[in-house]
Amino acid sequence: RGLKSFSVDASNPSCSSRNGMLCTKDGNTLIVGVNGDVTIPTSVTSIGGRAFSYCSGLTSVRIHESVTNINFGAFSDVIIDDGSSAMKSFSVDASNPSYSSRNGLLCSKDGKTLISGVNGDVMIPEGVTNIGAGAFCCCVGLKSVIIPSSVTSIGNWAFKGCCGLTDVTIPSSVTSIGGWAFAGCNGLTSMAIPSNVTDVGHRAFSSCSNLTLLTISSGVTNIGDGAFSDCRGLTSVTIPSSVTNIGFFAFSDCSGLESVTIPSGMADRLGAFSRCRNLKSVGIEKDGKVEEIPSDELLARQS
Repeated sequence: RGLKSFSVDASNPSCSSRNGMLCTKDGNTLIVGVNGDVTIPTSVTSIGGRAFSYCSGLTSVRIHESVTNINFGAFSDVIIDDGSSAMKSFSVDASNPSYSSRNGLLCSKDGKTLISGVNGDVMIPEGVTNIGAGAFCCCVGLKSVIIPSSVTSIGNWAFKGCCGLTDVTIPSSVTSIGGWAFAGCNGLTSMAIPSNVTDVGHRAFSSCSNLTLLTISSGVTNIGDGAFSDCRGLTSVTIPSSVTNIGFFAFSDCSGLESVTIPSGMADRLGAFSRCRNLKSVGIEKDGKVEEIPSDELLARQS
């Protein structure tokens, strides 16, 4: 499936082909990868940014000890056209000084940062503290993921576009959720933001169209711009009093949203609910009491 090999004329002054992959002339940098079961050439010290991007038939990668640098997005957007689970494992030479493979996932040498994930049912190994930027981006064959209590941060774009993901629980150890972290995860129907999370990044859960149940625990202080925009399945939302900032358009285009309760200090941020056509009431919570804003005043404040 897809591109399987490059062939470069030996007289080419800039590029070469190694193990059927496109590399620099000296073979030190892998420029573009191929599909199938791939072994990175031993000459390669750096895997270029987006080198395997959109390799829909990539099934496994073996990384030798020579590789000391993997650029951002090298394995992101490995999109599978038919939804099957293609990319299933990374294997890293034990003597590699910079990287390791744990549970078939690509990690930093110390195992604290998860760099790139795979498809299927995934168990992130204990010891990982950071799910890196774009780690599972567009792994459409990802079905479920178990996040251990060692994880404290979920990076930008970490699970963006994982439309097959139906089961994920964010542990209480997590303190931050990056921008676009779960954007476009259409398979998610419920999400609980744990109490230790203080910051929900911009567009973190945008376009999760089947999300119907959202719990935001007390402890969250910032809801980023567009964080839950276009979550059309939501019907009601309660924002805890701990929240001191609701970003622009945080809940815009949530067409199914009918009722919202927000802290009194956020009464001037109703623009965050723009284009929520079915929003019928907003409750302002203060000192344990909720004041309802009439629908005509609500429309005036949104305009």
